[in-house]
Amino acid sequence: GARRTVDAGVDSAAAVLREATAGRGADVCLELSGAYPALHEAIRATTHAGRVVAGGFYQGQADGLGLGEEFHHNRIQLVAAQVSGPAPAPGLAGRWSGTRIAHTFMDLVAEGSVDPLPLVSHVVDARAVADALALLDRGAGDVLQVVLEF
Repeated sequence: GARRTVDAGVDSAAAVLREATAGRGADVCLELSGAYPALHEAIRATTHAGRVVAGGFYQGQADGLGLGEEFHHNRIQLVAAQVSGPAPAPGLAGRWSGTRIAHTFMDLVAEGSVDPLPLVSHVVDARAVADALALLDRGAGDVLQVVLEF
């Protein structure tokens, strides 16, 4: 359903989005990769007093993330979203339990709205669990989800 895609290795996603909105920017940007430069681009792409939802898992130092410029001056609201945690996010308590999240995801898979297979980047034999952990520890961009095969 995306109307436009951007190869972030070639173009600035923020510049493309601002151009598409006549300079206004997006009301809400979702950043799901967990890459600090992508979070920075989401902040740059968001309109004044807009919201950026950081749904990725960010690790290590925040290289490539600037919290001056657009973040500070545009009063961007930065929200951390991690729906898979043991407790619901503040404001969602009582509505989104772990069971509801799992059922909703499985319903989306069953109806064909979500294809989970592209989310698996590596399948590793369970006897090589050390290799799987090394892949995750390396934090390379090609590792999205590691599944152990028994």
